Amino acid sequence: MPPLQTFNKDLVNYLLSLDITSLSLLQSVIAILLSEGLNADEQDLLGNFITNIGGILTTIGSYLDVHQEEQNKTTTNNNESASQKDTELDKKDSLQSELEKMQRQIRELQQQNKDMLNYINKLNSKLNCF
Repeated sequence: MPPLQTFNKDLVNYLLSLDITSLSLLQSVIAILLSEGLNADEQDLLGNFITNIGGILTTIGSYLDVHQEEQNKTTTNNNESASQKDTELDKKDSLQSELEKMQRQIRELQQQNKDMLNYINKLNSKLNCF
């Protein structure tokens, strides 16, 4: 397993091992540490960036859940009727639609990243003037 995947798995396992109080406290500490040295606009920008990442992760997770359910149904029901096959086609269309939605979200995130970099560059330019 690649190192990043190993890290991701270890991180998720660690987070799952925490009780809700510890998890909430950890989130608060991380947020406070990330906000240090940033003004309100920069904090807002970073918060929106992290929120967008979370939204995309949730979308990917939902897609994988639907895809896994579909895969499980396919392997257990090899002798499906024609109407069941039509239902599967509808689900595949739904999955395709979900994939297109994810691709749009990725493009939007890429645009937000560009906007964020432009904003940061403008801030840096203003700071360099002082």
